[in-house]
Amino acid sequence: MMSARYLFGDSGLFPGSNNFLEILRGFIIHVGRAAMVQADIAAKERTLAEAVALTTKQLDAAAGYFDVVIPEISSLGEARGPEVRPLATELSEFARRLHDGTRSRALAELESTKGTTAREIADLKAEIPACLNSFFVHSPLEEKAWAFSMRRTADTVDASAVITFPQGLEAAFTLDAETEWGHPRRVSELASDVNIQVGMKKKFLSKTLVPDRSYLNDYYIASVELTDEIAEVLLKRKLDAEEGLMIRLETPLGETPLGEVIRVGGDDEVLAASPEDAAELRRLVEALRDTVKVSIRRRHRLLWVRLDEKDVLEHDLLMEMLERLVDTLAPLAQEISRRSPNRHELSLKVEHGDGRREEIYLKKDELAEPLAGLPAPIWKIFSRLGVLPAVS
Repeated sequence: MMSARYLFGDSGLFPGSNNFLEILRGFIIHVGRAAMVQADIAAKERTLAEAVALTTKQLDAAAGYFDVVIPEISSLGEARGPEVRPLATELSEFARRLHDGTRSRALAELESTKGTTAREIADLKAEIPACLNSFFVHSPLEEKAWAFSMRRTADTVDASAVITFPQGLEAAFTLDAETEWGHPRRVSELASDVNIQVGMKKKFLSKTLVPDRSYLNDYYIASVELTDEIAEVLLKRKLDAEEGLMIRLETPLGETPLGEVIRVGGDDEVLAASPEDAAELRRLVEALRDTVKVSIRRRHRLLWVRLDEKDVLEHDLLMEMLERLVDTLAPLAQEISRRSPNRHELSLKVEHGDGRREEIYLKKDELAEPLAGLPAPIWKIFSRLGVLPAVS
């Protein structure tokens, strides 16, 4: 699909590089479901609050009633003389037991309701991360930046990525790294004959120090930390060895690359890379970057989602995240709608490398179906996409 490009329904060039209709469908299905669950949670919390308020009101009223009745019974018993007094005492005790029993039953029922509601809310809250996972893992939103991390041992590999999206949104993922990193990889598999100075050594039969240069072909890539501008790559002769070379390279946009080579595993020796060696390191890093760009597409599981550096779930920012995603998707959704031949559908064309075209459709009525039953305030947020049919 790398050789394909997307077109609007009127054949104008679409600015995105992904199937936007699939992203939009995933957003409606999965984030819509998360919004539905959040609405259910809010409804249950309101119902519980109302039950607490009603029970409190009833118990306060009952207490006020018995506070009047019980002393009145005792007072009348005293006024009627010794013949009635035992009956009044028994009736007062019965009234107290009735009051205490009524209160105990009401509180027990309320605690039961609280417990049931808490379990139901916990189950619902557990569904929200799964919804967000389904959207962010499988719907490749256009990204602004990324950071990649990989750790390799002789037997295992762990890889993860943090993707930055528009509107202050970022998400972290574990990656399925088996294809690119499932086996130990040498430098030569990515860039051959990278030759750099790795330190200083004594000249043969002399005490004079001269540059110690080495080809990196046979070094294994033990770990990678990579962003758009910064790379840290740990290289080892053997993956289970303590010693290795840590390569650091900064490539600020439009500026000369700055590199360091650090011997690790003993007394760390830091060597600033010459411009020529920095260019060699850049050749390796660019080859790594090409491989990593494929790896970060293999998202396995969502770890977290943050909005303005705050965790969306921990800080109850789901609705704000929803609004920002709507603001991100709405302009393209509306432009697709405007350029689609059928006003009841959204359509894009895919132009393959061989010139063959196919058209993909998304009916607006079908797009709205997963949102049926949403509370009106949340529906209004989705309606800002500008492509959902009006509802009465």
